[in-house]
Amino acid sequence: MIHKIYNLLLSLAWPILFLHFLRGKYILKKYKKNLSARLGWFSLKSSPQSKRILIHAVSVGETVASQPFILDLKKKFPNYSIIFSNVTETGHQRAQEIIPADDFIFFPLDYKESVSRFLKKVNPEYVFIVETEIWPNFLLECQKRKIKTIFINGRISKKSFERYGLFKEYFSTLIQESHFYMQSQIDLQRIQALGANNAINCGNLKYDQLDLNLNSKLPQTLQDQFHQYTKKIIIFGSSHQQETKEILSLISRLKHHECHFIVAPRHLNYLSQYIKEAENLNLSFSLKSKELSPHKDFTFLDTYGELSCIYKISEIVIICGSFENIGGHSILEPAIFNNAILYGPHMQNNVEICQTFERNNASLKCHDFEDLFQKIELILSNDLLKIELSNNAYASASKLKGTSSKIFAHLNKSKLLN
Repeated sequence: MIHKIYNLLLSLAWPILFLHFLRGKYILKKYKKNLSARLGWFSLKSSPQSKRILIHAVSVGETVASQPFILDLKKKFPNYSIIFSNVTETGHQRAQEIIPADDFIFFPLDYKESVSRFLKKVNPEYVFIVETEIWPNFLLECQKRKIKTIFINGRISKKSFERYGLFKEYFSTLIQESHFYMQSQIDLQRIQALGANNAINCGNLKYDQLDLNLNSKLPQTLQDQFHQYTKKIIIFGSSHQQETKEILSLISRLKHHECHFIVAPRHLNYLSQYIKEAENLNLSFSLKSKELSPHKDFTFLDTYGELSCIYKISEIVIICGSFENIGGHSILEPAIFNNAILYGPHMQNNVEICQTFERNNASLKCHDFEDLFQKIELILSNDLLKIELSNNAYASASKLKGTSSKIFAHLNKSKLLN
């Protein structure tokens, strides 16, 4: 009954989805591909006779996290074609830059017909889903076709868990045949509570990504652009709308220090609003996409996919998404590059890792923006504290690697992959 209601709601939502896509494509210029690509009409470069593995990641973060796993997968299964799918345009673009796949496509909207066309076209033996996107029609169609579905780097936020829990019996039927490799003990407990029979905790694949990030060179373009910056660099990473306004006010109070600030908004469609806010505060700024200037008060990082690279040249990083009730973003990338790390009170998406870092004196939790201001002032006036925080962050992050190896060890042991 619930599944019938779900499909009815999808049908009713179609006009809204269609208009949303048209607005995004022709007015906001967000979408480059036609809607047909998300309805199961697309072409593949790989041979129809080849054995295929489908790997799905929603957006940029999940795509980047999956990279070390896919590199291992290609080595262990060289005869398989890798088909990589995304939901977002930014994820699709980033995947083509870093993922060694044979085809790059968009994941279908969860309509029965779209899902059926998609799976008939791809015809995968295995489906790996990064994190925990539970799409009912897609999972049921995989069950119908006897396609093994494996969730890697699984994560369930508190909000998602509560939402899924309202329909526990229904979700149990969707996930009982899937296999789950979760990021943490909390995530494992939540997916088991929802009815998953095959689930273990393997850690976060982002830990394995650390080695790739650490060993990669800063792109020459960024080297050329930032070589002129001699001051300490402080980054506000992936700031959300209300946070960004507060951050600009904070910069106006801190700009007397010998440092340069980089603000990386999570959603660039609000950039014009942020620019007006900065102008109202009499702050001078440059845009990364145009011309950088170390003499300005701060820089807007108005490009996608470069934040993790720029962590290499910063000294202090403020993790955003944590001063609004969003759950916070990853602390691992700034940690591996020896940054002093601060974040707000809302880090519920990263509870275990934050607890570990706080025990190791590897990060500072702030109650609000005033507390953040005081702690940035403290770090800027105490180099020994900054060095201690950054060294402890690096040491804490370095101990967490090996997730991909754990997943493959269990896959082999359970004979999930032939």
